[in-house]
Amino acid sequence: MFQKRDQKRTVIGEGTVIIGQIEVSGELQIDGVVDGTIKATGPVAIGPSGVLQGELRGTEVSVAGRIEGAVIVDGALRMLASGVIQGEAVYQSLQVDQGGVINGSTTRSEAPPPLDIALVPVEDAS
Repeated sequence: MFQKRDQKRTVIGEGTVIIGQIEVSGELQIDGVVDGTIKATGPVAIGPSGVLQGELRGTEVSVAGRIEGAVIVDGALRMLASGVIQGEAVYQSLQVDQGGVINGSTTRSEAPPPLDIALVPVEDAS
């Protein structure tokens, strides 16, 4: 089913709705709905059914779904053919496949602001 990987992988499945702040290390796949803020230290993929309403700060982001808000990427932002960003996009590199849409402002940045993530290991969490 899932292949063993060196990185952790978090999946927000289709039909799942999360409201609030998410801080994650490793890979993040969003196929459901997130209303809030995401801070990620690994790759983030917004799947075709995925929706983010809020802000995403990450190191590498691919969008096949929809983002309504701000995306700040310390690395590559890839808009797939079905991807839509309604808002602000800040990135170091940008790839937009035919059909991908960004409605809002785009800014190429040499060095986006640091993520300032304080991750708590699962075994230490209360």
